[in-house]
Amino acid sequence: MARRRAVWKGAVAGLAGGLVASWVMSEAQAGWSAAAKKLQDYEKGIKKYEEKGNETMEAAKKYEEETEHVEAKALYFDMGEGLLEIGLVLSSLYFIARKMLFPVIGIIAGVGGILVAARGLVVH
Repeated sequence: MARRRAVWKGAVAGLAGGLVASWVMSEAQAGWSAAAKKLQDYEKGIKKYEEKGNETMEAAKKYEEETEHVEAKALYFDMGEGLLEIGLVLSSLYFIARKMLFPVIGIIAGVGGILVAARGLVVH
C-alpha cells in the first residue's frame, strides 16, 4: 500500500510539475515574443531617426554653404563701406586744411569703396 501511495504521490507531483513547467514556458515564450516585438520596433525607430538625421545633415550643409556665400559678400560690402567712410572723412578735411589733396584722395577712396562693394554683388 505504501508503494501505491508513493506511485500516486509521484504521479500527482509529476502532473503538478508538468503543469507549472508548461505555464512557466508559455509565459517565458510570451515574454520573448514581446521582447522581440519591442526590438523590432526599436530597430525601425533607429532607421527612421538615422534617415531623419541624414536629411537634417544635408539641409545643414546646404545652409552652411549659403552662409559662407553670404559672409563672403558681406566682407566686400564692409570693405567698400569702410573705404567710402574714409573718402568722406578725407573729403571733409578739405574744409579744415583747405588743401586740394584731401578731396582728391577722398574721391579715389570713395570710388574704390564703390568698386569693392560692387565686387560684393558679383561674388559667386
